[in-house]
Amino acid sequence: MDRKVLSENLHALATTSKGRSKAAQLRDVLDDVEAAFAAGVTHSAVLAALQQQGIEMTPNTFEGTLKRLRTQRAKRRSTPASAAAPDALKAGTPGPAPTPAQGSLDPADLDKIFRSSVPDMNALAKAGRERLKSK
Repeated sequence: MDRKVLSENLHALATTSKGRSKAAQLRDVLDDVEAAFAAGVTHSAVLAALQQQGIEMTPNTFEGTLKRLRTQRAKRRSTPASAAAPDALKAGTPGPAPTPAQGSLDPADLDKIFRSSVPDMNALAKAGRERLKSK
Protein backbone atom coordinates (compact mmCIF):
# COMPACT_ATOMS: atom_id res chain seq x y z
CA MET A 1 0.00 0.00 0.00
CA ASP A 2 1.34 3.39 -1.00
CA ARG A 3 0.10 5.67 1.73
CA LYS A 4 0.80 8.87 -0.19
CA VAL A 5 -1.18 7.71 -3.25
CA LEU A 6 -4.04 6.53 -1.03
CA SER A 7 -4.06 9.86 0.78
CA GLU A 8 -4.15 11.77 -2.51
CA ASN A 9 -6.97 9.57 -3.82
CA LEU A 10 -9.04 10.05 -0.67
CA HIS A 11 -8.44 13.80 -0.77
CA ALA A 12 -9.58 13.88 -4.40
CA LEU A 13 -12.75 11.96 -3.47
CA ALA A 14 -13.45 14.39 -0.64
CA THR A 15 -13.02 17.49 -2.76
CA THR A 16 -14.58 16.52 -6.10
CA SER A 17 -18.31 16.47 -6.71
CA LYS A 18 -18.45 13.06 -8.36
CA GLY A 19 -19.77 10.47 -5.95
CA ARG A 20 -20.60 12.94 -3.17
CA SER A 21 -24.09 13.69 -1.94
CA LYS A 22 -25.81 16.95 -2.73
CA ALA A 23 -25.87 17.76 0.98
CA ALA A 24 -22.10 17.29 1.22
CA GLN A 25 -21.56 19.55 -1.77
CA LEU A 26 -23.85 22.21 -0.30
CA ARG A 27 -22.09 21.91 3.07
CA ASP A 28 -18.81 22.83 1.35
CA VAL A 29 -20.21 26.17 0.17
CA LEU A 30 -22.65 26.83 3.01
CA ASP A 31 -20.73 29.88 4.27
CA ASP A 32 -20.87 31.41 0.78
CA VAL A 33 -24.58 30.61 0.48
CA GLU A 34 -25.27 32.27 3.84
CA ALA A 35 -23.21 35.30 2.81
CA ALA A 36 -25.29 35.60 -0.36
CA PHE A 37 -28.51 35.43 1.67
CA ALA A 38 -27.17 38.08 4.06
CA ALA A 39 -26.46 40.32 1.06
CA GLY A 40 -30.07 40.02 -0.06
CA VAL A 41 -29.74 37.42 -2.79
CA THR A 42 -32.91 35.34 -3.21
CA HIS A 43 -33.00 31.62 -2.60
CA SER A 44 -33.95 30.97 -6.22
CA ALA A 45 -30.90 32.95 -7.46
CA VAL A 46 -28.59 31.01 -5.13
CA LEU A 47 -30.14 27.73 -6.27
CA ALA A 48 -29.64 28.74 -9.91
CA ALA A 49 -25.96 29.49 -9.22
CA LEU A 50 -25.55 26.10 -7.51
CA GLN A 51 -27.19 24.36 -10.47
CA GLN A 52 -24.81 26.13 -12.89
CA GLN A 53 -21.94 24.56 -10.95
CA GLY A 54 -23.44 21.07 -11.09
CA ILE A 55 -25.24 20.91 -7.75
CA GLU A 56 -28.67 19.94 -9.08
CA MET A 57 -31.49 20.26 -6.53
CA THR A 58 -35.15 21.01 -6.59
CA PRO A 59 -36.23 24.06 -4.57
CA ASN A 60 -37.77 21.79 -1.91
CA THR A 61 -34.61 19.68 -1.64
CA PHE A 62 -32.52 22.83 -1.38
CA GLU A 63 -34.67 24.30 1.41
CA GLY A 64 -34.79 21.03 3.34
CA THR A 65 -31.06 20.41 3.02
CA LEU A 66 -30.32 23.99 3.99
CA LYS A 67 -32.46 23.67 7.11
CA ARG A 68 -30.79 20.40 8.10
CA LEU A 69 -27.28 21.80 7.58
CA ARG A 70 -28.11 24.89 9.65
CA THR A 71 -29.40 22.67 12.47
CA GLN A 72 -26.26 20.53 12.37
CA ARG A 73 -24.08 23.64 12.43
CA ALA A 74 -25.96 25.06 15.42
CA LYS A 75 -25.48 21.79 17.32
CA ARG A 76 -21.77 21.75 16.55
CA ARG A 77 -21.39 25.33 17.75
CA SER A 78 -23.12 24.61 21.05
CA THR A 79 -21.11 21.45 21.78
CA PRO A 80 -17.57 22.93 21.97
CA ALA A 81 -18.61 25.24 24.81
CA SER A 82 -19.01 22.29 27.16
CA ALA A 83 -15.86 20.63 25.81
CA ALA A 84 -13.88 23.83 26.48
CA ALA A 85 -14.73 23.79 30.18
CA PRO A 86 -11.67 21.70 31.20
CA ASP A 87 -9.42 24.14 29.32
CA ALA A 88 -11.08 27.05 31.09
CA LEU A 89 -10.43 25.42 34.45
CA LYS A 90 -6.78 24.89 33.56
CA ALA A 91 -6.50 28.54 32.60
CA GLY A 92 -7.93 29.59 35.97
CA THR A 93 -11.15 30.99 34.54
CA PRO A 94 -14.41 29.83 36.01
CA GLY A 95 -16.30 27.30 33.90
CA PRO A 96 -20.00 26.60 33.89
CA ALA A 97 -21.61 25.94 37.24
CA PRO A 98 -21.78 22.26 38.09
CA THR A 99 -25.19 20.72 37.75
CA PRO A 100 -26.65 18.76 40.64
CA ALA A 101 -26.38 15.00 40.29
CA GLN A 102 -29.51 13.17 39.31
CA GLY A 103 -31.15 11.67 42.37
CA SER A 104 -29.21 13.83 44.80
CA LEU A 105 -30.16 13.70 48.45
CA ASP A 106 -32.27 16.18 50.31
CA PRO A 107 -29.96 18.61 52.14
CA ALA A 108 -31.71 17.81 55.44
CA ASP A 109 -30.81 14.13 55.01
CA LEU A 110 -27.20 15.02 54.29
CA ASP A 111 -27.00 17.34 57.31
CA LYS A 112 -28.29 14.58 59.59
CA ILE A 113 -25.73 12.10 58.27
CA PHE A 114 -22.77 14.48 58.33
CA ARG A 115 -23.55 15.82 61.82
CA SER A 116 -23.12 12.38 63.30
CA SER A 117 -19.75 11.87 65.00
CA VAL A 118 -18.55 9.59 62.20
CA PRO A 119 -20.34 9.86 58.87
CA ASP A 120 -22.29 6.67 58.38
CA MET A 121 -21.60 5.78 54.77
CA ASN A 122 -24.08 2.91 54.87
CA ALA A 123 -26.80 5.32 55.96
CA LEU A 124 -25.80 7.69 53.18
CA ALA A 125 -25.96 4.91 50.60
CA LYS A 126 -29.31 3.71 51.95
CA ALA A 127 -30.77 7.21 51.85
CA GLY A 128 -29.57 7.60 48.27
CA ARG A 129 -31.15 4.30 47.18
CA GLU A 130 -34.43 5.24 48.85
CA ARG A 131 -34.42 8.62 47.21
CA LEU A 132 -33.87 7.10 43.77
CA LYS A 133 -36.65 4.52 44.33
CA SER A 134 -39.13 7.24 45.27
CA LYS A 135 -38.74 8.96 41.89
